[in-house]
Amino acid sequence: TPPSAVSSFVTKESDVGKKLFGKGRVEMKTDIVAAPRKASLDQYAPAAAELFGNMITPASILCGAIVPAAFASGIDFNGPDDESMVRKVLRKVFPFCSVASLASLLVAIMCASVTVNQLTENKPAMAASVWDLLQRDYAIPWAAVNSHFVLGLLGFMWLIATKGYFMGGGPAAFGLAMSGLTVMISIVNRGVASGGGRAGQRYGKSIVGLLQSYITLLWNRSRESFGPLEFIAVGLFLGSSIMCAKNVWEKIQS
Repeated sequence: TPPSAVSSFVTKESDVGKKLFGKGRVEMKTDIVAAPRKASLDQYAPAAAELFGNMITPASILCGAIVPAAFASGIDFNGPDDESMVRKVLRKVFPFCSVASLASLLVAIMCASVTVNQLTENKPAMAASVWDLLQRDYAIPWAAVNSHFVLGLLGFMWLIATKGYFMGGGPAAFGLAMSGLTVMISIVNRGVASGGGRAGQRYGKSIVGLLQSYITLLWNRSRESFGPLEFIAVGLFLGSSIMCAKNVWEKIQS
């Protein structure tokens, strides 16, 4: 007699798999397949710590470059009265962009350093992958480090473009710097889109998705356990941004 029972066991869909996974996902057809999934759990704390550590050195280098470029030899905040509108806006934005870029990179360094210490001192529970570990226990730190590093890097390129413009390069120097900034955004977009390497393991399709995920995580955190210092930080940032926008607008209108 043909082995009908075995054939049915292998080829027919499992009712348990349907209940667990539903339609549209890869269904587990037998209990034998589930065993390797549980055995694949591993300790990914060293790999996660290495990922955070990879962000510290580049962010530190950028911080060291911003200080002399923006503060040791900055741009005069008030230019000639007959100056063009573009030059007026660049002058007004330069100090705000300098401080914001430096602060963003320092936040990335601080967050990455603290998280590396946590991963080293207190080993987290095992996970299926590095991405699963990050999203389970370190979702906000990982999104914060990436977001603040990218913002600081793009801000640094804006400072370079502005300095090049006022140093005599004019639109040509500004355009070269903006070309590099555009390439960086493209690289970040591709990296965000690839994510953890599998479907669903990413923050979005571009840098906008990364920042949106970070803001969403912070918003959810604010409704659960947002500390007073964090509220103060958000308030100061919003207030400073409004004042900067007001100064730029007044300069344009004058």
